Amino acid sequence: MRFIDVTCLGLAIIGAIGVYHVKHNVEDAQNERVRLERQIAADREAIGLLRTEWSLLNQPERIQRLVAQLQPVIGLQPVTIEQIAGLDELPMRPLDFTPQGQDGRYGGYAGLAPEAVPTGEAVQ
Repeated sequence: MRFIDVTCLGLAIIGAIGVYHVKHNVEDAQNERVRLERQIAADREAIGLLRTEWSLLNQPERIQRLVAQLQPVIGLQPVTIEQIAGLDELPMRPLDFTPQGQDGRYGGYAGLAPEAVPTGEAVQ
């Protein structure tokens, strides 16, 4: 055989091996896609069942019935108007003006000496 014939035969064999390898990879990818689609369908079905169960568990009649049954055990009482606070009744969060750095490169209160930093206390 001539050199060109052997070279062409070798290239054909290498091409066939390459095509087989690509075919095998595509089949694996298709099988994985099918598996994932089945898993997604099963998960969607499970989510639907969980939503249905959640809506059944949160029915007001059921919750009222459970509260009535468990009243002697847990001692729940209805909320009174005195238990509800307005925003004006909540304490203010204390202000924190501590320096962030000692070299003054941060600006604001960061460059002040500790004795010059406001404490947030009211001056009388």
